[in-house]
Amino acid sequence: MVPVGSNRRRVTLTDSMSQAVASEMKVQREDLNPCTVLLKISCSNAQVRGAFDKAYKELGKKLRLPGFRPGHAPRAMLERVLVKEDVLNAAADQIIRSAYKQALEQEDLKPEGQGSVNMKKLDEATQECEFEVKVPMAAIVNLADYEGVPVERPAIAVEESDIDHQIDELRKRGGKREKITDRGIKDGDMAVVNIKVHGEAGDGKTFMTTAGATFPELDKALIGMEAEQMKHLTLTFPDNFQESDWTGKKLDVDMTVRSVNAVKLPEVDDDFAKSLNTENVGDLRERIRAGLERAREQMLEDIVNEQILSHLVNNSEIQVADNTWEAVLNRRLYDIQQELNKTKKSLEDHAKENGMTVEEFVERLKEEAQLHVKRAVVVERVFKAQEMKISDQEATQHFLQIAQENEIPEEQLEAFAKQYGAAIRDEVIYRAMYAKVMGFLRDKAKVTEVSGETAPKPAKATKKPAAAKTEDKPAAKKKPAPKKAENKG
Repeated sequence: MVPVGSNRRRVTLTDSMSQAVASEMKVQREDLNPCTVLLKISCSNAQVRGAFDKAYKELGKKLRLPGFRPGHAPRAMLERVLVKEDVLNAAADQIIRSAYKQALEQEDLKPEGQGSVNMKKLDEATQECEFEVKVPMAAIVNLADYEGVPVERPAIAVEESDIDHQIDELRKRGGKREKITDRGIKDGDMAVVNIKVHGEAGDGKTFMTTAGATFPELDKALIGMEAEQMKHLTLTFPDNFQESDWTGKKLDVDMTVRSVNAVKLPEVDDDFAKSLNTENVGDLRERIRAGLERAREQMLEDIVNEQILSHLVNNSEIQVADNTWEAVLNRRLYDIQQELNKTKKSLEDHAKENGMTVEEFVERLKEEAQLHVKRAVVVERVFKAQEMKISDQEATQHFLQIAQENEIPEEQLEAFAKQYGAAIRDEVIYRAMYAKVMGFLRDKAKVTEVSGETAPKPAKATKKPAAAKTEDKPAAKKKPAPKKAENKG
């Protein structure tokens, strides 16, 4: 981000040397943007020496050495028996806490949250220490009017062919829409997909699709993709494609699957239909139709949510500290690497499979993380502005949803809550907040019904100028404690 009203970065240097130890510390300040300050700190020899003294003292208290009470062993002995890495870590912790606090006071900074530290040099022998801290400052937010956001909502029409397709492809009956998080897209699944022309400004278009019912190249590309997956590919758009600017053109595009949903239905015969308290296959077909309509109603809700958030991010001033989106990016990279480790694939392999280099893939994730944070800011600001509250019942509902997504049996819910409750607390709160805010914004939106389109047709979303995408509602992955907190827009 660039500071408002300025194209320059502010750099100041404090280096006043006097008798006091504190005055020997050098602090170089660089304002990366209005919400992020980079402090480059060079500690004095006395500060480094004092940090190592404290490190040895604290670590020595945990040792039991023959002939010495804990904490009273000679320094020379401690230097021989303590692990060098443990000493360095303890000294780094000591010096960062004290020097960072002093630097904040010196620069008159009041951070919003934890700073991110990059240790550049720490040497006990030369008594040198240099480190950098990215200091997160308060976000700058001027939110656009969020009541009456203009959105388009396609008409829903379930065709007989849709029902046939479901009967042919699906075997289990769920009776309701189910979010798919544990497999790739199959024929008949419904997905919210964002397509952006590669290299163009903006965030492309978001469509609701049914795999197997779009056009051959897109159907082929979608099969096997999972929610949140990105792919770079070349598509030749048919002449009847909804987005008129793309019809008949062969374009290099970046595609992101925002969410995947399916309606699970049974193998269909009269006996099975009767077991479900329906009279015959015809009666069951009507039940399938109702399930498809519910599922597509939910998918249209996703499309409307996407347009609302896109409009508000596009029309609001939202600047946040780099630390916030970097944390989301790092968590996403960690999750991806953990999944790749299971199949012994590298990040390079994964990027290549999706038509990108590692650098391009990480850049796309960065864009996703930045948008994720901005959308989260929108949700939180509306929640506070409307003085909304989350009830215990609502929190419990979202906790149970997370447990269901992670296939936790009912008898294990109590153990699941004890083990992971604290880890997913923020996710539960954000899900509840997101659901309440988006319900409010949909109720207040200025909705235009787009007639003449059946449900499988793509539904166009509002354009945004920034090339950034992400999931806006956290969703735990399998075994959530160390996992991510992200999901759809």
